[in-house]
Amino acid sequence: MGKAKGIIMIAAGAIVLAVGIQTFVSDPERTGQIENAVYIENGQVLPENDGKLVIVSGKLEAELPLEDSVTGVKLMSPTATRNVQIYEAKTIDNETTWDWEPVANDYSEEGNGGINTPSLVSSTLVAPTKIGDFNISEKLLVSLLRTENFKDYDYDALAENGWNLFEGQDGVSYLSESEELPQKITKGDTVTNKYKYGSYEGRTRIFYQTMASNDPLIYTFVGTQQGNDLALAKDLKITSVYKGVKTAEELAISNKNSSLGSLFLGIILGLLLIFFGIRSLRKIIGR
Repeated sequence: MGKAKGIIMIAAGAIVLAVGIQTFVSDPERTGQIENAVYIENGQVLPENDGKLVIVSGKLEAELPLEDSVTGVKLMSPTATRNVQIYEAKTIDNETTWDWEPVANDYSEEGNGGINTPSLVSSTLVAPTKIGDFNISEKLLVSLLRTENFKDYDYDALAENGWNLFEGQDGVSYLSESEELPQKITKGDTVTNKYKYGSYEGRTRIFYQTMASNDPLIYTFVGTQQGNDLALAKDLKITSVYKGVKTAEELAISNKNSSLGSLFLGIILGLLLIFFGIRSLRKIIGR
């Protein structure tokens, strides 16, 4: 077991080191993509740029509210996350407890690639969104951060659609078709991390996360112009989404800093893993 651990650490270190070096070596290719991209001003679509890599900056203009087709919940955010969880049993060291486990995204064709999935699973929700004349691809918008727990529910609409609203012990608002959900075990005034009730097994709950309410919604996207659409570019070596307005020069500097950071991090982590892997093997051999 110890020998296998040492070999795995050495192999992992070599991989991390190689990835860091590869990222740095490919920097000229990424820089070239930035230099060759067309910088678009005011979100204006020009026919001569069709099929080209373009950089588009500006304020997101989304068709709001964003409505979840599964629950009818309306969200004032260009993109959101529908988090679905199911209450399941877990057995560890012969002790059975229950907890909420995530229901994974459906990335199949039927699940629309995990975007606006029309069934009760976790999904990224995206509203039709533009910058100027450009329709921004859903596959670009999914990269935007969604960290704010949604609480502004329409109680009448929830009741009409058969959903119950619960205030979790963690302060998060949850929806469920069930009339009752389990509570965590409390010891005195302290809420523990364990549930003890198995009778609720199989029940589901949902919570939403949106973009921050104070987000100015100004972003820079790098993608391929396809008619009036800004699509996810194939074989793109640079990040496709940036917060704020970024010039081509700023993108080049950001890319350079990212490459250097990846190189140094790769070298340090890679060498450390290799060092500890070799040391582990030497201890075994020296026994």
